[in-house]
Amino acid sequence: MRVLMLSTDLVDKNGTLLLAKGTKINITDERYLKYKHLGIFDEKEASDHQSDQKNSNNAAKANIKIDSNEALPDRVSQSLIELSEKFKLNEEVFNRATEIVLDIIHNSKQEKWYMHFITLTGYVDWLFAHSINTALISTIIGIKMAFNNEKLKQVALGALLHDLGLILLSKRILMKPSELNNLEKEIIKSHCELGVSMLEESELSEISKNIILQHHEKLDGSGYPSGLSEGEIYTESRIVMIAESFDSATTERPYKKAKTANTIIEEMQSNPQIYDSNIVKLLNKSILGSHI
Repeated sequence: MRVLMLSTDLVDKNGTLLLAKGTKINITDERYLKYKHLGIFDEKEASDHQSDQKNSNNAAKANIKIDSNEALPDRVSQSLIELSEKFKLNEEVFNRATEIVLDIIHNSKQEKWYMHFITLTGYVDWLFAHSINTALISTIIGIKMAFNNEKLKQVALGALLHDLGLILLSKRILMKPSELNNLEKEIIKSHCELGVSMLEESELSEISKNIILQHHEKLDGSGYPSGLSEGEIYTESRIVMIAESFDSATTERPYKKAKTANTIIEEMQSNPQIYDSNIVKLLNKSILGSHI
């Protein structure tokens, strides 16, 4: 696995920007050798560049329209209400988790990460609701695991920002109604490290940063960006990985139909080598009221 910087803008056949020059991308050696002939990578390791953050910020400014989102509180509340109506959530636990998520959003306007979050709320239709849902589900699981209030806030914030790096990617990819090609998949995989890079100057806890970086890692080492295995993945990251996978699977997207909650939990239970079975059990109990 290596992290390289793009030496040119990536565009599709219609001239639509997919990923800006100067953006870091995490890529396996196999993929690197496959695409090396295209001449799209700066052969110098991205970690050696001193201007990575500046380039990422420039890419964001070039491709993202800031949404002031004056209706943000209403949108947050609406997402939380829809989630509570969709699943069998314990009212007491749901209310506590909601209070934590709302507190973070409503009282963080001076934080350096907040404007990135505002951008996220207006980038693509599904991304905002997914971020809110993942934060709430993750916090509910954290409550079930008896995390203290400070850790719950760190988990909620990491979950809220877990897909932040996607706002540096082309909407064409994120809204594509068909399966992504191999290059597009590699571009998507860059969002974990992009998200952490965007937040370098923000005062986030290690727990929150690890969640953003590790939320697509799998226990068997088949995840990304680093192919970490069970002992290398933080518990908090495992929680958010399961929460975001559950929300993604149970929500319709441009490229797929939604699965039922029962179906996706059964799939997770059938794959303990990928999903932490103890966390899946807590999700099952929290979402479906099952004690199995």
